[in-house]
Amino acid sequence: MVIIWIPLLIGLFFGLIPPRSLMKSEVRYLDFEYLWTKAIRPPVDERWRRSWWKLPLVWIDPVRGYVVAMFIMEAFPRVASGSGLSPYPRLITFTILLLFSLWIQTTGRKRAGETISPTGFLAGMLLALLPPEISVPVLIIGGATIIAVREYVYGYIAAFLFFVGLGAAVRGTGLGAILFLITPGCLILLPLVVNWLRGTRLVVPVRC
Repeated sequence: MVIIWIPLLIGLFFGLIPPRSLMKSEVRYLDFEYLWTKAIRPPVDERWRRSWWKLPLVWIDPVRGYVVAMFIMEAFPRVASGSGLSPYPRLITFTILLLFSLWIQTTGRKRAGETISPTGFLAGMLLALLPPEISVPVLIIGGATIIAVREYVYGYIAAFLFFVGLGAAVRGTGLGAILFLITPGCLILLPLVVNWLRGTRLVVPVRC
């Protein structure tokens, strides 16, 4: 397995930054229901508090997720077909590093019974890993489900199911399609699994 170290180190540098290091002390951690009523669509007499979008994390995280996935992907070149080399070591290593980077973004609130939802970071990763005809619809479905149900968990579930269906429709059901689905699918499921194992609730940091 060939490893290009400079892109790998750059990807890990941006991926291993804890989310709390990008936040100020006045940040509040809200589930989506509370986020919607207190920050995104607050009462008229509380409009002055609508400054959630000023949090650097809102703008930095998608870019950071994209950069992490792009550089780590460049660090592990694809195995050329017909070379006789197995693609599995590359796939396993590549997937583990991305999962670890995403897991870092969920940490910091376990004692409060909460798991940070790495929504923006994951969105950036998916945009880097998947072609736009797949990543954009998946993100739209996930986001629309979160807004409709006002719960992050169902947004991740909807995004995963839609991704599997769309990916199979576009790529087929052969071995190549399965390999294509593994890494993004694992990334979408990771926040759900972490949240379930911890017995917490998914929240996002918001300045409001």
